[in-house]
Amino acid sequence: MVQRLYANELARRGYVTLAFDPSFTGESGGSVRDVASPDIYTEDYSAAVDFLGLQKIIDLERIGAMAVCGLSGMALRPRPRTAASRRSSRP
Repeated sequence: MVQRLYANELARRGYVTLAFDPSFTGESGGSVRDVASPDIYTEDYSAAVDFLGLQKIIDLERIGAMAVCGLSGMALRPRPRTAASRRSSRP
């Protein structure tokens, strides 16, 4: 997974990183393969941001995304509107 190379380099430089393959691609699980779904990929990115937002070491105001390939176009939205970014405080 090429994303791992980018994530490792960013982590080496002090960033918290999360590398993943969107549903139906790469190393993601499941039997459906090679399906391009912008709706599902957008949900995948939202879930990733939500996951990061639940981590105590993450500043919700500083979450960003880096797109590695064409299927990552959903990461281009500058400010994901997810549960993590709408939450005013953590539990």
